[in-house]
Amino acid sequence: MAQFQAWRQKDYDSVKREQAEIATREAQVQLEQWKSGIESTIRADAIQKSQSVIIGKVTEHAVLYLPEFTYNPKDARFIGSPVDLGVFDGLDRESLEQIVSIEVKSSVKTAFTKRERFIRDAIQAGRVQWRGIRLDPSHIASAPAAAELAPASIHDPTRRSGIWPFRK
Repeated sequence: MAQFQAWRQKDYDSVKREQAEIATREAQVQLEQWKSGIESTIRADAIQKSQSVIIGKVTEHAVLYLPEFTYNPKDARFIGSPVDLGVFDGLDRESLEQIVSIEVKSSVKTAFTKRERFIRDAIQAGRVQWRGIRLDPSHIASAPAAAELAPASIHDPTRRSGIWPFRK
């Protein structure tokens, strides 16, 4: 009886191992079939997204010469990020009427990003200011190397946004 039980357990383990190997091979075959089938879809999607990005970048630069752009192209400056264009309407005529921030979208379906909406809202709420910074040439000449300007951490108390840390 002990021999029979040992043989039965050995046979059971052998069958179980074979079934596991068959299941693993089948799963690998199915995975490879799925990969080959989905790969073309993934590649097509990546190509489409890449084309959309390229079209958007070209449109940002070409918009100055399209009929929808109602400003003098000489008054426009490409910024790129976080706003595409800054228009100093009338500056070419030496009669500045307004300053306009423009975000170009190459599709009517494309939504503004969160950052673009923040900027739009700040401008519409009038939270805009102008500031001039005059640098003392002696500060520039004695400025530390660029590597020394990098803050030690994001919370570096010596660094203030928009102002070099070596300024007094």
